[in-house]
Amino acid sequence: GRLVSFDLAASLIETALILSNIEMDDIKVIKEIGGGYGRLANVLGQVFPDINYTLYDIEPSLSLAKRYLGDVSKHPFKFDSPDMLSGDCDLLVAMDCLHEMTREQVADYFDYASKHAKYFYYSCWNKTRIHEDEIDWNKEDYPARDSWTPLYLGSHRMRNNFFEAFYKCQ
Repeated sequence: GRLVSFDLAASLIETALILSNIEMDDIKVIKEIGGGYGRLANVLGQVFPDINYTLYDIEPSLSLAKRYLGDVSKHPFKFDSPDMLSGDCDLLVAMDCLHEMTREQVADYFDYASKHAKYFYYSCWNKTRIHEDEIDWNKEDYPARDSWTPLYLGSHRMRNNFFEAFYKCQ
């Protein structure tokens, strides 16, 4: 009976995909790369109230997330710069950000996922170009490991020209 923003609807649909593929009891630690202002963190923080959730992003996005999540949530989110990503996690999330990075940065995150994450969920443009670095990204370019089990690979259910990938890494 109330208005819902596009971002909230997208976050709910993304959360539904996560919940349809894993057991909630399996998730104790979530780390989100490029969390933006915290749209998905807000929803996942409500679904997993006891979760240890850290957002990793660059400024000014990190400050926006602190302010937004501080206003809308009582969840004790943690915030850090991307270079501080370390330790194991149950779920690694990277929504709408990998296609903004260099190949080396993306490779580092996929290496991290392979070594430290039980699950990895990300979405990106099907095709994009980073003009300043002269990098072209296609969905086939993301270095998912053959050893990972795909839980969902397909078009994003709300965002045209985006795809989603959800893997069990370990």
